[in-house]
Amino acid sequence: MARGCGTPVQTLGSSCAGSRVPTCPDHRDEEPLMTKRASPDTSPAHSPQSEAVASFVALSDTMPEKARLDDQGTTWEALKREVERRTRDLTESEESLRFVLQAGRLGSWSLDLRDMRFIASDTFKIMLGRNPNEPLDRAKFEASIYEDDRARRHEAIANCIAGHSNYDIEYRIVTPAGELRWLKIRGRPSYDL
Repeated sequence: MARGCGTPVQTLGSSCAGSRVPTCPDHRDEEPLMTKRASPDTSPAHSPQSEAVASFVALSDTMPEKARLDDQGTTWEALKREVERRTRDLTESEESLRFVLQAGRLGSWSLDLRDMRFIASDTFKIMLGRNPNEPLDRAKFEASIYEDDRARRHEAIANCIAGHSNYDIEYRIVTPAGELRWLKIRGRPSYDL
């Protein structure tokens, strides 16, 4: 139990006697162990002449609340560590995927069906005969597909999306230099749940 200094505090009939109520000027910077509540817990005592002779203040222990807050801090730190770990794992996984794609000379691309945003890897751009440092949008990519193969490709994409099935097709592309190349394209749609 804490020892008080006996310094009078702002509440009638109270003194800093172990409660370390923060209104004691000598201990206001210390963490209170007990907290006064201004509520029905405060009740004046009256003498037979109806004079208020004392005021009783109910004190409540704040240690359970402090423990709960400490647990939240621990939980917050644990959550923060978990997010950091998962972010690190995701970064390592992405680096591994990039390495495998580069080692296998495989290109990759994605198309977000919500906004039709097209993203192509550098290797895929090279396969199309393009500079990997230049942007490649969906319109330029589709324009590179050999004209006789466009309808078949469009149908394969429509079937893939409608059937939630894998995409597997071969078609020709024409590079900006006019070279005709065959590409084997495989993909898998993903959907927000």
